[in-house]
Order: sequence, then C-alpha cells, then structure tokens
Amino acid sequence: MPNPTLAQEIRDIQREVEPQKVTLHVARIEFNKSGAIPAEIQNEIRRKVEHSTYEEDADSDYLREAADEIAEVGVRGPLQNRGYFKAQSNAVMTEIQKDSHEVSVAVNISAEPGPQYRVGKIEIKAADPDKWLSLRPQALRKELRLGEGEILNLDAIRGALRKLTRIYGEFGFIDMTAAPDFTIDETQKTIDLTIRVDEQKQYYVNEVQFLGADQKLEEKLKAAFPSSMWLFDSGRLEDFFKNNKNILPSNVSLDDMELHRNTKAGEVSIVFDFRPCPGRAK
Repeated sequence: MPNPTLAQEIRDIQREVEPQKVTLHVARIEFNKSGAIPAEIQNEIRRKVEHSTYEEDADSDYLREAADEIAEVGVRGPLQNRGYFKAQSNAVMTEIQKDSHEVSVAVNISAEPGPQYRVGKIEIKAADPDKWLSLRPQALRKELRLGEGEILNLDAIRGALRKLTRIYGEFGFIDMTAAPDFTIDETQKTIDLTIRVDEQKQYYVNEVQFLGADQKLEEKLKAAFPSSMWLFDSGRLEDFFKNNKNILPSNVSLDDMELHRNTKAGEVSIVFDFRPCPGRAK
C-alpha cells in the first residue's frame, strides 16, 4: 500500500480529534396532562420546539442534553416572558427512529409555572452607591420602555439592557456594564427591577487608522471623522459603515474594527483592518 499523503494524515487526525455529531429531529411534542402550562403558552412552545433540530456530540448523553436545552430555552423562556418568573420546567426526550447520525425524537414537556408577576418599581442606579450616574436615570428609563404594572417579561428586560449599552456607547462609555436586581413582593405579586450601572471610563478618540487601504480610499474614509479628538460614539461608527458602504471593501464589517485603549488617559484609537486574512477572498 502507498504511504498516506499529508492531506490524508491531517484528515485522519481530525477524525480522531473532532467529536462525531448526532442531529436530533423533534418529530412531535407532548405536554404532561398533570401540568399547568396555559394553553396559549403551550401553543408558543409547540411552534418553537416541534420540528426543530439539535446537534450534540454522539458520544455524550445527547438525549438528556438536548432535552435540558428545550426545558430551559424552549419552555422556561416563554413562561418567564409571561410573568412566571419562578417557573420550573422539565423535558424528556425519547428516540423514535435512528438512521446513522440522524435521530427522530419525541419530547414530553412538563412545567410548574408558579405565580404570575407584574413589574413593580423600576430604578436605574450606579453600581457604586458613592457615585452619581453621568446620564439622567429618568431619561434612561423612558428610553428603555419598561412599564410599571406590566406583565414581567425577561426578554424585554434583556432588550432594555442591550439598549442601555448602546446609549452609553454613544457617550463614550464603551466598557459600561449593567446588571439587573430583582426584589419580589409575594403579597402584591410584583417584582421591583433595579438596574445597577457601572459606567467605568469615558473615552475620546485620538486616532483612526485604516490598514490595507490605499491612500485615496484612506483619505475619503478619514474625512468621515472629525480631524481633532472626539468623544467616542458607537452610533457614529454604525453610520460610517452605512454611509460608506459603496466604497468600503465588500467583506468588511464592524468585526474588522479594533479599539486600542489608553485607560489612564481615557483615549482610544480605532483601527480598521482591511487586509485580507490568509485564505479569505479579497
């Protein structure tokens, strides 16, 4: 037999290192008759889970791992978005048919929703009680569009935290973090929400570089930014990509941008890298 080529040896090594995968296809779902999941949420879960697919490592307890994902994301998630903050969920996956690494499964779902909660008082505070926020909490609350008295929705709260990150990014606080605290009132069935904000450093831009761009393109692109130092604004960068789409390389995105921080000075340089990576088309 001829000696294996280098490419063959590499493929053999990859087969040994890379775990084999199994794909699970949810053929049907069933709800435990003793459960208390409201009908409209059952319909939502069915739309999300039925006929979905899950990829797991073939040498793992893949039925259990996929079932746990369904219980947490596909079942508990919709319940918590309807105010069932303390919902407990479970899913059991059973194999129906297997063809090599393709497996058809049935899923039995059960849950204990618990009480339904509404949003109580909403506050935005500095993570450090000895500091004041740079942005007005009342104005931030209006932007987040979370209403007191509404059914608690965890996805809406996650969206509000993402929006808060964008707002702070437009004022130079590129390292800001925000964490929610929940205080439950079992008598009123309400949950107070306190968002604690750690603003960290506010940054100004001292330089914008374009690596891999010719001189003519670089001059056009630099004209989109102030010539002197300016307050970092994430919105300005998004607009930059939108407004210069026609002259930017087709495969360039915000992922090709790097921020080089000088934390002590509160300054940052922005580097756009247009140079092709090995193996990436220009």
